Amino acid sequence: MSTFDISFIDSNGLIVNDDFDLSLIDSSDLIVTDDVESVSAPSKSIDSLDQSSATVDQSSELSSDHTAPQVNPSLKRIRKSRSKKPKTPIIYVGIESNGGACSRVFSTPNGSKLYKPDVDAEFLPPPIGTVYTDWQEIVAMYSRYASKAGFSTKLGTNKDRPENVSFRFIHCHRYGKPRFGNFSMANHHKRRSNRIKLTNCKACIRFKIYPGTSDLILYDWVEHHNHPLIGQEFMDFSKEQRTLTYSEQHMIHSLSLHNIGPNIAHRVQCTLKGGHHYVRGKRIDYKNWRRNIKLFIGHRDAQLTVNSLASRTTNLHNFFFYYKVEQMVVKSLFWADDVSRCHYIEFGDVLAFDATYKTNMYKMIFVPFTGVDHHKRCVTFGAGLICDETIESYVWLLETFVKCHPKPPILVLTDQDAAMRSAVLKVFPTSAHRLCMWHIMMKLPAKIKGCNVDNDEVRTAIHNLVWDVLIDKDDFEMRWNTLMSQYNLTGHDWLNDMYGIRERWVPCYFSHLDMCCLMKTTSMCESSNAMFKVNTNRHNSLLQFCHTPNFHLTEFNRVRV
Repeated sequence: MSTFDISFIDSNGLIVNDDFDLSLIDSSDLIVTDDVESVSAPSKSIDSLDQSSATVDQSSELSSDHTAPQVNPSLKRIRKSRSKKPKTPIIYVGIESNGGACSRVFSTPNGSKLYKPDVDAEFLPPPIGTVYTDWQEIVAMYSRYASKAGFSTKLGTNKDRPENVSFRFIHCHRYGKPRFGNFSMANHHKRRSNRIKLTNCKACIRFKIYPGTSDLILYDWVEHHNHPLIGQEFMDFSKEQRTLTYSEQHMIHSLSLHNIGPNIAHRVQCTLKGGHHYVRGKRIDYKNWRRNIKLFIGHRDAQLTVNSLASRTTNLHNFFFYYKVEQMVVKSLFWADDVSRCHYIEFGDVLAFDATYKTNMYKMIFVPFTGVDHHKRCVTFGAGLICDETIESYVWLLETFVKCHPKPPILVLTDQDAAMRSAVLKVFPTSAHRLCMWHIMMKLPAKIKGCNVDNDEVRTAIHNLVWDVLIDKDDFEMRWNTLMSQYNLTGHDWLNDMYGIRERWVPCYFSHLDMCCLMKTTSMCESSNAMFKVNTNRHNSLLQFCHTPNFHLTEFNRVRV
């Protein structure tokens, strides 16, 4: 590459002002080739590549099993083709600053501009002739330079011989011929436009691969761009900065397990890092990656869930898992970890379970089994997923519970669901079944009609009667009949029905059982269900639900302490 000749410019009449300050022109910046937009590296000309490559330190740059690579004749031909005398010199115009990205601006005879990034020397690529052995190291080096200069990069090779790559390039993100949408009356659909506008920018760095080795030698570096550079405050919109790393992907996934969507995850990341300029990826990139997770799971959701739980039975001590499949469809699941099984051995005298909804996208019903420990804290003995609330589903669930916990409970507490009662009587014939008093008393205001004063009096009298644990059966029946006569409720259908099943829910009928006063309602189950719903929603797949903290019953019990 020939150097800049000021007399050559004068002979063409490009400098006509006698007062032009020649000190503003850096002769190294004015080296050009025949192509107006292809400007070679200012640090070294390609004519001097032989001397530069010959002076490479063999002990530090090359491996010990071969000597320094000699200059290839094909590389000489490349240099000769780039060593023509410039015919279209460029003139230095000034410095342009775009949001922190400074660049030197040059003007060509046809009126176009070229931009040379003004970057600190520590970020500049090494001299021509430097030998690398790792391509990823080259990519990281040039990416650091590009981020400081104000542009993104894209990789390239010699496409004419893809099976035998001998050259590798890193181009500016605007390299390539501009694309223009084709529109015709026959085809009204336009090609989707690319947000990155191509300008055929020639800024790049080129490497030669020596046959039989993994060495790459830097033989050309074009640092002039034919487009303005991007300011640092807008670099987060570049393609490279919008690529999510493993840490961002892990954060999106971890927050999704706690029922936090990608929008809030992006806001959390911006808050932690001090602004969106320091965050890789935009909000739409977070949403797209969450969508890609669901697409990756796809129809393999049930199989991945079963495989994940089956692996826990092998890797986790005393982990229990069982499932039911009908016509290649998972109908029911049950699992319990080691801590849950130990809790049932110590505190399994009273068992309560209740169903909850909206925990997964398949509308499977989540059923946790709950108890109370010696500190009156809620503990979980296991959990299950069933496809419906039929007697068969509850029977399978309770029979699987017995496989995991052979000892039957003394007292089983449920709501007034008929399928639950039938399943409890079939699987636990020796256990007492108790209905939740809270569900029954909650219906009392709607069942009793009358003025507000009378309604309040009746409710207060009934509450004082049914919640009294110190009276016996005979005393309760006598006081109930007196109360019904006092308020003219003898013929009330609902109250008569509740009195007919009084041995299933009134506390005085369970006084002969141990731990009878430990649980009177399924409020413990309700609180468990509320805690479970904190980390789940109806859009979760089974695999996502499987990795939520709800699935790890040990961690869930620890959170509720």
